[in-house]
Amino acid sequence: MGNYLVVGGSSGIGLQVVKDLVTNGHHVYATFNQHDITDKPSAQFHALNVMDETLDFSFLPAQLDGLVYCPGAISLRPFARISPADFVADYQLQVVGAVKVIQAALPMLKEAEAASVVLFSTVAVQVGLNFHSLVASSKGAIE
Repeated sequence: MGNYLVVGGSSGIGLQVVKDLVTNGHHVYATFNQHDITDKPSAQFHALNVMDETLDFSFLPAQLDGLVYCPGAISLRPFARISPADFVADYQLQVVGAVKVIQAALPMLKEAEAASVVLFSTVAVQVGLNFHSLVASSKGAIE
């Protein structure tokens, strides 16, 4: 059994990752920002805003075997209707948030023999899709 942190684990892909890890007997520490967390699998859920100046990971064990970063937003709009501020906000969540979380969790990840970090992207980065400029740019930075 390992210890896993799933950032953004209360909905979508993150929730499915939480369910899979719990089903396989792992200890899961999941975070949420705005979603309701009732009726979720037996993971420990903690509120977290990845844009906070300092991240409080005191709820985590000394060793993490894995980190999964799932927060994300997808705003599908024509390029002409996306402001520079929209690009900055998306980059802050998708890229800067991931960097901050990984850096904060690094001491705990180093305690494990073979820890993993999983980040998600989108096919829109490689193939280009209409109305996906915003998400493709930040996920491209992740890649």
